[in-house]
Amino acid sequence: MAKGRKRTTNLTFMEKDKRLFQGISKCGKAITPLIEKYYNISQKRIDRFVKQGYLIKSSAIWENKSIMCYGLSEKGKKWVKNNIHTVNSLYKPARGATHDIALFQEYSKLSRKEQDLSLTETDISRQNKLSYASPVDLYIPPYQDESGIIIQGQAIEIITPAYSKDDIEKKAIYVEECLKTSNFKQIFVNYKHTREL
Repeated sequence: MAKGRKRTTNLTFMEKDKRLFQGISKCGKAITPLIEKYYNISQKRIDRFVKQGYLIKSSAIWENKSIMCYGLSEKGKKWVKNNIHTVNSLYKPARGATHDIALFQEYSKLSRKEQDLSLTETDISRQNKLSYASPVDLYIPPYQDESGIIIQGQAIEIITPAYSKDDIEKKAIYVEECLKTSNFKQIFVNYKHTREL
């Protein structure tokens, strides 16, 4: 028997994989504990996505521990563009992975409908520009639920220690004047913990 490279088979994307890739597209980074909790995808499967070039891994600090995080590779971005119609614009990653992981955590708590409807900061800023305000990380526009009830739009912002009071005020102005919602969820995050403000 000849020795050599093992043959790799292409992955078949399942619905839960598509939901994960949509989440990473809209949030930037994800970590295994959150992927397992919200998407029921094992570390072994994540490793296959890395091995086949769809995801790239890097290190980050989360809850005071060093951990591997995952983002989309160029191949992964291309796959998303061709296969997931609910992603308009890819999320522009923040300087620190902790911010993006916290955003992924909040995004993953949303209902599937809200995840599909959610708009990234890039999507939002294309629709509304204000020179004196800043768009938020994620916005879920108002929608009608299965019962016919209109659900108010929701804005989500991840706040790091690098944010000034002025930065936060500019986000609040944008939510009020452009997005026209009072439903503004602010999550404070640092490398040790996250908490809602």
